[in-house]
Formats: sequence, C-alpha cells, structure tokens
Amino acid sequence: MANPNLNFPVTYPPEGVTSKFVNPPNHVLLAYTAVISSLAFSTFFSWFRFLVKLCIVRITHAEDYFIPVAWLGAIGHATMAFLIYDFAPIIHGWDMRLETFGRYLLYFRLSALFYNISALFLKVSMLVQIRRTFVPRGTQPKTSYVLHFLIWANVLYYPTTMCLMMLNCRPLSKAWQPWLTGKCIDMGIIATSTASINLLSDLAILALTQRVIWNIMRIDKKQQLRLSVVFCAGVVPCGFAVLCLIFNVRMMNSSDFVFDAAIMGLACYGEITSGFFVLFLPVVLRFCSHIEKRFQQQKRARAPSRLDFADIGVDGMGSDTEERYEKSLWHISYTQKGGLEGSGEAVWHASHAVVPGKDSREFGFEGSSLSSSESPDF
Repeated sequence: MANPNLNFPVTYPPEGVTSKFVNPPNHVLLAYTAVISSLAFSTFFSWFRFLVKLCIVRITHAEDYFIPVAWLGAIGHATMAFLIYDFAPIIHGWDMRLETFGRYLLYFRLSALFYNISALFLKVSMLVQIRRTFVPRGTQPKTSYVLHFLIWANVLYYPTTMCLMMLNCRPLSKAWQPWLTGKCIDMGIIATSTASINLLSDLAILALTQRVIWNIMRIDKKQQLRLSVVFCAGVVPCGFAVLCLIFNVRMMNSSDFVFDAAIMGLACYGEITSGFFVLFLPVVLRFCSHIEKRFQQQKRARAPSRLDFADIGVDGMGSDTEERYEKSLWHISYTQKGGLEGSGEAVWHASHAVVPGKDSREFGFEGSSLSSSESPDF
C-alpha cells in the first residue's frame, strides 16, 4: 500500500454498518476490568510469595528473584494495554482510522514483547522450583535431564522470538506502519508458534510434576494427594494457553484484526496471572501453618497451668545451640554438619518440599524423609 488515505477505516464495515470514529461502540468495562484484575492479582500473588519466603520461611531461592522480573514484564504488558484502551477499548477495525491503527500496532507489538518477558521468567521459575523440590542434590535422574531441557528450551526460544518481533521488518517502522514500502516476516507464524510453544510447555510442566509426585515412594498417599492438588494448579495456565492459541489462529485469519487481537489479549492477561497463581499457591499452606502455629503458641501462653521456658531456650526456640545448615540458593537439600548419624551425608526430605531449615516447610507438610538414593524418577 503506497500513500493511502490515513483517514480511511482499517477495514470496511459490514453491509448496513457505518464507521464511527468518535465514541465508537466498545467494551470498555470488560477491557479495564480484565487488565486491572490481572495487574492486581499478579501483584498480590508475586509479592505475597516473596514476603512469605523472606519473612516466614526466611530463605529465598533462585526462582524468588526471577518472579519479580516476571512481574515487571506483567507491569509493562498492562501499561501497553492501558495505552491502547485509551483510544481503542476493544472496538472494531471499521471504527478506527489507519492513522490511529499505526499507534495501535506499535503498542500491540510492545505489549507482546513484555508478555514474552513475563512468560519466560514465569516458566523458568516454575521449572527451577520443580527441580529444587523433586530432584535431590548430587543426583541426576531422568527428571533432572527433562527439566534442564525445558529450562534451556525456554531460555533460547523466547529471546529469539522477541528479536524476531523487533526486527522482522525492513524498515523497522513498517511493523507499525504497514502502508510503507518494505518487507516483513509474517508475524502470524511467529505469534502462532509462540502460542503453541506456550501450551506445550505448560502441559509438559503439568505432566512432569504429576508423574514425579506419584512416583515418590516414601511418603503416604495423603501427602501425595496434597502435593498433586497444589501442582494441579498448572491446569489453569494450560486452559488460558489453549484460549490464547485459539484466538491467535482466529486473529490471523480474521478480517477484523483490531477486535480479535483485543479479545486474544484478554486470554493472555489470564495466562500471565495464572502463572503467578501457580507460583503463589505452594506458599499458602506454609503461611497458614505459620498462622496456626502462632495462634497455638499464643493460646498456650495464655493458659495459667502451663510454664513456658521458651525465653531461656529450654524448648529450643531461642537456643544458641540450634543446628546450623549449609543452605543453597538453587536446591532444597541441605548438608547438616555431621550428616546423618555423623556420616556427613546429605538427606533429602520430601516433607521439606522446598524449604530447608529446622521448622520451615514451604508447603506446610509433615512426613517421612526420602534419601537421595531413592529420588523420584521420571
């Protein structure tokens, strides 16, 4: 398209419909409700988890530092949505001028970049957490190799996709001004492949965790069920990933790109938010067990018939002789000085699902231990 009239609509309206460039019919309530809800829940899920790990569990791991980066990506994603909704809160293409469409495409592309940043760090966080939870230190079961493959596949794929999104047109401005002379790589292929990879990786994470959980031998069925329910939260991002793929294909084959792209964006908000939810859910049990423990301590302290010597360290709560552990940023297992019965060997505790330490259990589970020689395999 060379030197078009930028006052023309992006697409021709259906028969009997007239373009309305000023105050067009829209879904402004749906648009703002979706993006504000996504932003609010993503913020709550990410920082609740971080504060629980920092203030209650009192130890952080690698994924706890990836999650804030994913949150910043979600902030960028939501910011682009607000900029778009300022002039196009889910409207049809025939109600938008070509001149405005250029701005729409620019914000839409930036939104996709922030989405990919958030998705990358969320998936890597999930995979690192799963490896830390279910793969004992010093062992290399099949599960570990599968997790390493998924981590590096995501680390390589998403930056490559983002580079293609930024550099797919010559000149670059043709990406958001399609009427200029030049060449572009078909963005439909990139967008559809990204949605497909998102779905496949979400399904792989879900299937892998369930397989490993039900192959843990030395914890009872009740604990296996509780772990399975916690990690079944991965079904939620899988559902949104399916919607993203469906709407993506629909958008690429639609004559009303403006409207269908906005609908696809709603599903993407849900996918990002559900990713934060999956990472948030494991610490909820730990938080609840902490509150319950505090309540019980206060209840015992008020009981007149009980003597409490915790302040002098008799019950070990304030003792200076508490056990010391060598903690790892990347792994759940720890090496206790002297090891198991003085052997110096590390023991992997399935009941200490994520958190090492004398009373810290991120999932709030109690149970038996699993030696590193009996690691769950894939």
